[in-house]
This record gives sequence, C-alpha cells and structure tokens, in this order.
Amino acid sequence: MYKTFIQSFTFNFSAAFLYKISLLSHQILLYTIIDKNLYGHQNSLFAALYTLIALTNFGFDETLLPFFSMYSQSQKQCKQVLIYGYIHVITIMAIAAALYCFAIYSSEEFLHILYHDCNKNMTFVFIGLFFFESLKKSLIIIMQLAFLYKKIAYMQTLSLFVYIGSIWFFYATCGYISLIALFAPMFITSSCEVLYMLYECVQFYQQLPEEPKIANIPFKVLFLQRFYNYINQIVKFMYSSNSMTLYFAYTIGFAQAATIKFFTNIITLLYTCIAKSIGATSTAIFAASKEENISQTFKDVTYRYFQLIMIISAVLLTIISYAYHTAMITPIMVYYILLFFLITSLEHIAITYEQMMIIQGQSSRLAIINSIALTLVASTAYIYWYTHFQIVMYVYIVCKSISILMITQTFFPTFLLLQKNQK
Repeated sequence: MYKTFIQSFTFNFSAAFLYKISLLSHQILLYTIIDKNLYGHQNSLFAALYTLIALTNFGFDETLLPFFSMYSQSQKQCKQVLIYGYIHVITIMAIAAALYCFAIYSSEEFLHILYHDCNKNMTFVFIGLFFFESLKKSLIIIMQLAFLYKKIAYMQTLSLFVYIGSIWFFYATCGYISLIALFAPMFITSSCEVLYMLYECVQFYQQLPEEPKIANIPFKVLFLQRFYNYINQIVKFMYSSNSMTLYFAYTIGFAQAATIKFFTNIITLLYTCIAKSIGATSTAIFAASKEENISQTFKDVTYRYFQLIMIISAVLLTIISYAYHTAMITPIMVYYILLFFLITSLEHIAITYEQMMIIQGQSSRLAIINSIALTLVASTAYIYWYTHFQIVMYVYIVCKSISILMITQTFFPTFLLLQKNQK
C-alpha cells in the first residue's frame, strides 16, 4: 500500500505542478495586460463561485470517504450511493435555479451592481459554472477513491490548456479581454469534464460484481455523517484561499486584493501542489487500507507530508524576504501576504489527521472541535469586523491553531488502539 501511495503521489504531484505552473503563467500574463480592477473582480467572482460550491456541498463528498469500500463491493450496493447522488444533484439544480432567478428577476440585477460587465449572459455562465463545478468536485472525489487518478490528471490538464488557449485566442482576435471571455471557456470545458467523468464512473460501475456482500448502510448513519462533515466543511472553507480573497477584497478593495492574490499564487505554487497531491492520494490510500496496516500507512504518509511542508515553507519565506529587500513589495503588502499565507496554510496542517478521523467514523468529534472554533470566530467577526479587521484575522489563527492541537490530541488514543489491534 505504501508503494501505491508513492506512485500515486509522484504522479499527482507532477500533474499538479504542470497544472499550477501553466495556470500561474496564465495569471501573470493576465495581471500584466488587463485592468487591475477587472483582475480583482475576476478573482473575487471565482472565489465567490467556489465559496458557493463549498457551502452547498452539504458534506456530500466527505461522507463518501468512510463508506466507499462498502459502496464499491457490488453494483447493488453502489446503487445506494447513486440514489444518494441523485438527491444531491437535484439539490444543486434547485439552488442554481434559485440563484439565477434572484440574480435576474430581483428589483435590481444583483451581479450588475457588482460590476458593469455582469449582464444576463454572465449571470447564466456563472450559475452554469456553479452547477457543473459542483458536480465535477464530487465526481473527482469518487474517481480518486477508485484510484482513477491518472485519468483525472490527463483530463484536468487538457481542459486547462483548452481554457487558457481559448482566452488568449480571443485576445489575439479581438484585442481585449472581458469578464465573459474569462468565464465562458471554463463553462464549456467544465461541462465536457463532467460528461467525461460520468462516462468513467459508469465504466467503473459496470466492472463491479452484481451480488452484494454486506447490508446497505442505514439512512440515519449517512444523515448524521453528512451533518457532521458539513460543519467540518464550513470551517475548512473559512481558512481557504477563496475565503481569504473575498475577505481581503471586501476590506481593502479589489485592486489590492488582486495584488495579494497574485503574489500568493506565486509563492504558494509548490505548497499547493504538495497539499493537493497529499490530499488526493492519502484520502484514497486511507480508505483502501482500512482493513490493512492502516496505522503504519498513516505514519508514513504524515511523516512525508510534514517533511515537505517544512522545506517548502522555508523556501516561501526566503522568496518573501527577497521580494521585500529588493523593494518589489511594500511593508504593508508583506504583512497582508504573510497573513493571507499563514491563514490559508493552516487549512492543510492537520489534513491527514482530519481525513483519518473521517474514515475511522470520528466525524462527530471533529465537528465538535470545529464548532467551537466556528463559534469563537463568528462572534469575534460580528463584534470587530468593521472596526478591527486584524483582530478577526488573529482570532482566526489562534482558533485554528488550538483546533489543530485538539484534533491531534483527540486522534492520538485512536491511533494507539489501531496499532494495538494490528499487532
């Protein structure tokens, strides 16, 4: 299993690096060519898109983790997750329709208030992207758990190249880039990705045996797991780069938020590759090794992960120091970049512990810890948001740090028990 992890991680990291370096090159060109306000609006709309996706997932993806080994034992058992998935798709469709009606038929066009290019066509593209990207997120989780990571990597890389190529073809042809030109190609590529992944999931389903080996999972168990995972998902979103982009855009303006996002995209390139590669790979490995030597697998994966985090963090701090001493960025911008980086990096520190707790059926404990942090942050934000933005950010950092300590301490007895059972 550890050999599988190394192979999966190596491939995922290579694919993620190619993906991120291509996207970063595209973002650098965009930053130098288009208006800074347009660049800021683009980042804010993308952040809003993925915020909506995170908040309307309702814990669906994480609930697949502990039960996928059961779902994938036969076609009959897999139909249970299909029914579960149909309900999720209908929910997303209903939310998308409600959002579209709100944006189009409200007394004032909501998106048009945000930016003059947000017309009805842009509204349709944005809502369509919300629907397809929501489905894509869930389908990627399923394919990762089925160890179809190579097909995911090829699909996402090809889709990115088509997306980037379309934007720059439009620029070469028309001589400018508009907001709709940045989103419409993604709408097309995202819908094609969903169709491809549905085909691959059908192929995976057809390879399963027909007769079930174990009983279906009770609905009450699934409901409770989804409820706990949704709480965990909300807290995870609070520390994401999309969340921070929206916070900074609201607080200091679109132009400055665009600069912060631009520099953090550069300095967190490798860090994001590591986090995404470890996250995708370890999730599948932990779920697949439930009956094997899972404690040793967990130790090996976590040890490698923290090694890479320490190395990359040192590199990133060196880059920030160089940019400051060469006057590439101002002191206040260094402060905002470090704050942005610190908050978003905390999201990934305990990623292996959180995944292991979910797979081991401890979502409720994780939800309790995260609920405490959520309550403290929400209370502080309500009191100080308009007057002391920095205080809210500091509370974010303290609460997440305490949560990480509580998660590791809560998981430690379970880890000892796993080791004892496998001796």
